[in-house]
Formats: sequence, structure tokens, C-alpha cells
Amino acid sequence: EVLKQVGLYERKDDSFKTYSLGMKQRLAIASALLADPPVLILDEPTNGLDPQGIVEIREIIQQIASSGKTIILASHLLDEVQKVCTHFCVLRKGEKLYQGSVEEALSDQKTIEVAASNMSKLEETLQGLEGVSKIEIMPDALSLTTDNGLSPEAINTFLFEKGMTATHLVKKGGSLEKQFLKILNEND
Repeated sequence: EVLKQVGLYERKDDSFKTYSLGMKQRLAIASALLADPPVLILDEPTNGLDPQGIVEIREIIQQIASSGKTIILASHLLDEVQKVCTHFCVLRKGEKLYQGSVEEALSDQKTIEVAASNMSKLEETLQGLEGVSKIEIMPDALSLTTDNGLSPEAINTFLFEKGMTATHLVKKGGSLEKQFLKILNEND
């Protein structure tokens, strides 16, 4: 059953020495699942894997979590933590610096990128939009920080009403890596 869960059932009769590193990682997860633990602790489960192996392990972790198990994932790969985890904790020398949900930690980093054919007019127009707290000029777009949940749709409507057409309009979610560095700096 656990071999099926981690995608190794077809290789159940093969010798361990013929397994790739990704297969060995999946087998380790399967062996931990044999006892049906309520909590699974994984230490750097994607370490040394190629991109396909990383995706496979990520999918297995998400599948296990969706079955109701709690997974504690120790990792330095913050992009993976952001993609897989609902909550995270930052430790330094055994001391807890931060604990909370990934979504809450990234809430102040959410931005909206917008571009138009006339970037200077775009910037001037967006200065008058209520809810935009900061406009950062990037090479090919403006990055807007909003303070009241302003949506891309509302920005698009506002620009259209002002006679402008957005050529680029994307909501960005923030980076756990930036938040991690911010947490470390606040605790120096």
C-alpha cells in the first residue's frame, strides 16, 4: 500500500541498489509510513534531487498531508517550503525566532505588476488610485503595493476608465526567502 502511495509499486521486486536517489527518498518516506504515524518528520527530502524528483517528492508530501497527517519538514530550500507548507517556523541556534502561517507571513509582500505603452502616464495615473500605498519602478513594469486588498480587476477597470490599457497586469504573491531574511534582520 505505501509503495503505491509513493509510486514505487512497479519496482517492488527490484534491488535497492538499482534505485535512483529520488526513488531511495520515496522508499524512505514509504518506510516511515508503514507505522501509520500521525506526524511525519522529513529532513531535507528533496536534497540532491533533479527537478523531476523534487516535483515527485513535493506531490507525495502534499498527498500525505491531504490524507490528514501532519508533516514537519526541515529544509533550507525556502521556495520548496513556500510551495508545500501551510505554516513555518524559523529557528536559529535552537531558538525560535518566528512561527506562523506562510500566507500571513507573505501578506505584506503581495504586489501587483502593471505596465502600459506609456509608462510615465501610467505611473501618474496610478498615483491617483485609492489603495495604492507604494509604486516601485521596475525595468518593464510598475510594482504596486496595496493596502486595502486592491485587485488586478479593479486596477484594470480604473485604467480603462482613465483611457489607458494595461499591457501587463499580474498579481505577485511574495517570497518566503525575503520574509526569512527580514525575520533574521529583526532578530539580530
